[in-house]
Amino acid sequence: MAMHDNLTELGMSPPFWAKRFSKNDVVIGSRASIGRNIQGFPFPHRMSAEQLIACCDILSPSIADLGLDEVRAKNVYEDCMLYERGLSLGRNPKSPHDGKPIFMDGAEQTLVMVNELNHLWITTANIGPRIDLSVNNLVEIEEKIASRYDFVKSDEIGYLTAWPEHHGSGVRASIIIHIPAIIVNAAAFFAEYMSESELSFCGPFGVNSLGDNPPLGGSILQVYHQSSNMDEALDGVRKLSDFAKYVTEFELEHRNNLSRESKGIIERMWGMVVTNCQKIPETEAISSLSLGLLGAWSGLVDKFEIPLIQELIYRCLDSHVMVSHQEDESKHDNDVSRIRANFIRTILKGGIY
Repeated sequence: MAMHDNLTELGMSPPFWAKRFSKNDVVIGSRASIGRNIQGFPFPHRMSAEQLIACCDILSPSIADLGLDEVRAKNVYEDCMLYERGLSLGRNPKSPHDGKPIFMDGAEQTLVMVNELNHLWITTANIGPRIDLSVNNLVEIEEKIASRYDFVKSDEIGYLTAWPEHHGSGVRASIIIHIPAIIVNAAAFFAEYMSESELSFCGPFGVNSLGDNPPLGGSILQVYHQSSNMDEALDGVRKLSDFAKYVTEFELEHRNNLSRESKGIIERMWGMVVTNCQKIPETEAISSLSLGLLGAWSGLVDKFEIPLIQELIYRCLDSHVMVSHQEDESKHDNDVSRIRANFIRTILKGGIY
């Protein structure tokens, strides 16, 4: 079996951002992305089926030469898994994939999408706080591909992309942070700090994955910087690195000094999840399990093994829950929030779902 023939099986392993959930880890991953378009074709959303395939035929050999393998999602769950693993932008699984391949390396740290938002969308990711490594890897890959093609570029604006806000450098850099202690101990202060920062934030999977109360809607956040100017984009990497140091110190301080009120919040939230929660949305599930992990580190939640909670944080995502659910044909419930609540509660009570 080829490396990525079975994405459902692959999806049951931790994504890169879920491999650093220890008590001393705060910045759990970094990611950098860039969009590029080649001369001779319109943007993907204006291309005919024939143009999509022609553009793909031109680009694919160069991408394969980088040592990346093509990945094809065979169903909605596998398609969703790529998105949830923090690499893909997400796509409509019902749309034809002809002319829109995805290439990924064996370590799941480099992904190239062809003819999605742009002719090329390149993403590099790393475990831990080293955003500079992600950006350096991204630049290296972009330069190798650029040596073979003429990218669409304006002397006044810079590189042109299908999204006007990506014009110029086309670079987007981000870190993924795990801050449960800040959320329960210093949420208001942190929200004010972020509102005054030059950095932006969203949920771990993008702008629509945070919940209804950002940045308090989840304890796993993506903090990013994006600029149309290359010099500003590189300066944004420095700002992200500085922020990574700040948020690590701030979070660890609060992990070690939880208030009595915060401890009460953790115990109530954890009790609700384990005992009687009937429905739980994805973002709320991640946050609740994250608080359970904080409680386990603090000795407030001593019934459960820490590795189990760590695994459930990514196993409670939509695609994982539905794959587990579909394996049992006797279950006919299509309410993902209810299925998720049953799934988490069953696993935490020592059952097999």
